[in-house]
Amino acid sequence: MKLKLVAVMLLSMPVVSLAMEKFTMPTADILQKRLSEAGFDHFIEKTTIIKQLAGREIVALGVAMIIETSLYDYNEYNLKGMPEEMARTMQTLMQMRKPQLFESLLQDHPAALAELQKLNI
Repeated sequence: MKLKLVAVMLLSMPVVSLAMEKFTMPTADILQKRLSEAGFDHFIEKTTIIKQLAGREIVALGVAMIIETSLYDYNEYNLKGMPEEMARTMQTLMQMRKPQLFESLLQDHPAALAELQKLNI
């Protein structure tokens, strides 16, 4: 499923990214605070999402790709460190919380969030 999403994103990127404006993500401290307040402390600790996004000039689709790859890495980490059933439960939980992750990271850029929602991402 992840591979399918990345393929769709890559194929549609030239068309979509022309329609999306670049914006600058907040600093690492701000992103860390927002994700921590939203309850993503373990996710922050086990991924490099803050490092990948902080202060970066990016389009919304780029943020979506970083979130998706970070979720994939986090799920892989959980599969190695937890019993499989528990890891699958964590994967389901993160999928359910993905909209909150997007909202926390893009709260300064509501147009970018709206654009991703239009694309059903």
